[in-house]
Amino acid sequence: MKLATVQLILKLKIARGLSKRKVAMNRSN
Repeated sequence: MKLATVQLILKLKIARGLSKRKVAMNRSN
């Protein structure tokens, strides 16, 4: 249970990081 929740949190953090990178790249372009 704990491992699954930790993996979910990590995935959410990575997803947010990717979305922020995409937005930054779109703004720079």
